[in-house]
Amino acid sequence: MTERQGTFTIPTRLYLSEGHRTLLEHIVRQQRVDLAEWISAVVAEHLDTLADAPPPANEEVETDGSEEIARRRAEIAKLRARRKADGRKAPKWLDSYIATLEEEVGRMSR
Repeated sequence: MTERQGTFTIPTRLYLSEGHRTLLEHIVRQQRVDLAEWISAVVAEHLDTLADAPPPANEEVETDGSEEIARRRAEIAKLRARRKADGRKAPKWLDSYIATLEEEVGRMSR
């Protein structure tokens, strides 16, 4: 789910019978509306009929940072591979960026 200009974009698929698909195509053509806008309006109207959702539970999970460390190490490995593949053509900033990430991982590991 992505947020853009205060709205959420949710990639999804619709599984419709042939008859429903034909009807939907007819409605969109007849009303000259964008399919995404029309479906958004239908879903919004339906959601307005439902009871309000309870507030989200405040479930901040304490982590040891191991996932972030693993992500950073993977990034370092990719950058090193890029540096090796590019050889002398590797961007000058790459060495300092790798060093910065290594320092961060070192601090996070303590």
